[in-house]
Amino acid sequence: MQRNTRSAFTLVELLVVIAIIGVLVALLLPAIQAAREAARRMQCTNNLKQIGLALQNYHSATGHFPAAALIEGACCTQPSKTGWSLEILPYMENQNLYSLLDPDVTIGHINNKRLRESEAPGYSCPSDLPQELLVPASGLEAGGFGGSGGQNNQFRTGSYRAVTGKVRNAATWYLAEDLKDAAGNELVSWNWRGPMHLSGYLGLQEEAIRNIEDGTSNTLMVGEQTTITVPRRRSFWAYTWGGYATSQAWDDPRMFLGDYEKCQTLSGSGAQRVCMGGWYSFHPNSANFLRCDGSVSAVQLDIDLTTFGDLCSIAGGEVAQLP
Repeated sequence: MQRNTRSAFTLVELLVVIAIIGVLVALLLPAIQAAREAARRMQCTNNLKQIGLALQNYHSATGHFPAAALIEGACCTQPSKTGWSLEILPYMENQNLYSLLDPDVTIGHINNKRLRESEAPGYSCPSDLPQELLVPASGLEAGGFGGSGGQNNQFRTGSYRAVTGKVRNAATWYLAEDLKDAAGNELVSWNWRGPMHLSGYLGLQEEAIRNIEDGTSNTLMVGEQTTITVPRRRSFWAYTWGGYATSQAWDDPRMFLGDYEKCQTLSGSGAQRVCMGGWYSFHPNSANFLRCDGSVSAVQLDIDLTTFGDLCSIAGGEVAQLP
């Protein structure tokens, strides 16, 4: 009687098959990762487009864009109130979240606890670190100054910040630091302000489209910012104090570093302000930005600093376009 025999893999054949599978996985993995990143970038771009549409609808309703932040006086001991990311919530079909805002008190008040701790998916890029509850590192409503003196309120992180303008020193458009001297003389050109900046101090008011003299397609409005170190220096979607929902253009390469801890160790003036108020994302070598005309573009993080600065001012008279 003929016996049925069944052949089996030899050890060498098995090792060869495993090696082939390993090579195929190695070849396919980058393609899979690239496809996932493409999907995440598309979602991030869509978030910014929705923010842009909300800003345009807010402008149509009020005649101007919202202030990036509304604080009650000079930096840096004044509490903060509402700001751009809060004011456009009804125009992002998020009236329920907006109804939690009490605009008559500070953002750190108990009345605004549910709001500032809530998740806001439209303000989080899927390529960024997940949203989490943290106490921001500075400001009266959070960690105070030098790690003390604040209220230790938790806020939910986000991914996007308003473009407040450009400077050629350590001045800020989001806290009005060093914009004018004690005599009221301008230290930074008023034409370098951005489409959304501090309002209610030094004569700074909300901006209308007619004020964007450099052209809406040539002016950036909202962009991505995160950091790979010091999570308490991330963006916070509802925290309107300082460089947490706002950033600007600095004449400093640390602006695109994306590593707060490393940024602090590098030489240069205004390290604290530059490191907390720059731009960065986890997209490969770029960050997404919304323009004032509602379009969204990827800005390469090795862009010329002067060109980027020109794109962040509304009336500088520059002729600047994204490369």
